[in-house]
Amino acid sequence: MQHQAVVRTHIDELLSDAQVYLDSDGMRAISRAVEMAVEFHTGQTRKFDGSPYVLHPLRIARTILTWGLRDPISICTALLHDTIEDAPPQLCAEDRIKEWNPEVAELVLALTKVRKSSGGGDLTATYERIVSAAARDIRVLLIKSFDVLDNSETFGFVHKPAKARTKAAIGLLYVGTARKLGISALADSLTQNLVPFLMPKQYREFLSDLKNRQSEDSALLSKVVAHLEGIGELEDVQVQLVPKDIADYFCLTETPGSGRLMGVDEIPSHRLEFIVENEARAWAVLGLVHQQFQPVRRRV
Repeated sequence: MQHQAVVRTHIDELLSDAQVYLDSDGMRAISRAVEMAVEFHTGQTRKFDGSPYVLHPLRIARTILTWGLRDPISICTALLHDTIEDAPPQLCAEDRIKEWNPEVAELVLALTKVRKSSGGGDLTATYERIVSAAARDIRVLLIKSFDVLDNSETFGFVHKPAKARTKAAIGLLYVGTARKLGISALADSLTQNLVPFLMPKQYREFLSDLKNRQSEDSALLSKVVAHLEGIGELEDVQVQLVPKDIADYFCLTETPGSGRLMGVDEIPSHRLEFIVENEARAWAVLGLVHQQFQPVRRRV
């Protein structure tokens, strides 16, 4: 009963958010996709905590909605993205989705894991299928990226270290995708989740070094913030000193699924953020700041 209540809460939250953006036809489509997702994942649970598996697609659907992917086809695809590979054969998930909405079925099929003859997943073929489908419809790649993000939250609970590392290396492919698409926040979130499994020893050492560096720098930088806040021309601007995190120091390498951490001295330990009213004011503020401090060449 407790699990049913949690599922119901997730469904209600998704539908409540969706109705802000979608018309009645769109809401009917999402409601139907929710029903199918619940049916096709009935009895399936997450390994690490025993929670209903359907919570995973419900979270992804709500996440893409929150991030701005708000068309009914995308949301329905997110809800059903695992059903073809996971639903019991007797439920005929692929045929039923195709009969209901061929466009959703095409995207769900593109996100379905390719199986080897042995029954295991073929990672290379699966990625090639996703990339090929994304050439026709970029939504495939976006939904998969958010799928990887949600899965990466549980790597440490679900997988042994060697498998978690493999999964994290595959996840890096989607960090590169997110960066190329200009979705920096998604790329950073993926990086935060994946790096601890890719290079655990380096990660721990780096975090220690970064915290020490930030502690050393914060006093001086706080004086910079105080100086800026005292400038009359910036009185309408909110100035924030934000510590950088590991995503700012992580670089992808040419070898797929790999990357490196820069040293903590290679880039500043904090960033100054200026909260302004509009883009025009942002450029004016940048000019005012450069009048106060000498710009660093080749950097903003």
